[in-house]
Amino acid sequence: MSIQELYDYSSRVRRRFAVKLSELPWSEVIKNREASFYSMGNILLHIIDNEDWMVNWGYLQQIPGIQAGEKVGGLSKYGRSF
Repeated sequence: MSIQELYDYSSRVRRRFAVKLSELPWSEVIKNREASFYSMGNILLHIIDNEDWMVNWGYLQQIPGIQAGEKVGGLSKYGRSF
């Protein structure tokens, strides 16, 4: 599976998950469910963080001549700067 295919799959899952969360009361979204990232809201943030990694680190590192996260003028040229 390529990074593009993984990203496409992750995006579809994220959108469906976010829509379902938007239909719930906030108390249910942030409720500790003893899951990997405790609440469903935190799981959504984890999914978004993984997509960010795929684009800004995983995919860009496969392109010759591009160094992911390269800083240009204090900002990251190809992704967010940590």
